[in-house]
Amino acid sequence: MENKAIIGMLILSIFAFVLAASSLYVQIHVQKGNLCGCFIPLPLFIPFVGSIGLFIGTLAFYLISPPTKQKKNTQIVLKLLDEDEAKVMETILKNKGKATQSKITKELNFPKVKTFRIIERLKSKGIVKKEGKGRIKSIELSDEFKKFFFE
Repeated sequence: MENKAIIGMLILSIFAFVLAASSLYVQIHVQKGNLCGCFIPLPLFIPFVGSIGLFIGTLAFYLISPPTKQKKNTQIVLKLLDEDEAKVMETILKNKGKATQSKITKELNFPKVKTFRIIERLKSKGIVKKEGKGRIKSIELSDEFKKFFFE
């Protein structure tokens, strides 16, 4: 994690240096009155630098931000559930702690009633929350389990 932060800061520093050097280059050409003598025409310079800055910023954010991984003890917890409950939990975890009931049914090729009953069991154990939006039922890990698996 520390190495990624150092690399991210190094990339941002290099970008700032290149931006300053290229701005100086453009300024020198503008002062000489040679507006079109630059490598990149002036009207394209700002969008070009802006797009590179956006790319560099995204790259630095990716390197600096902590990854959201599942903890290693996921398999231990899944062993405490019965086989079908574990399959449903694996599907929910694969989708970052959230899935619709229909998606779970399709992925596991379970009948709708079986999926409904498994989700109700997980809900009664306090593992998942179920929110209905019309016919679409959103299944999400409870806050405790979300912290346990993803933080």
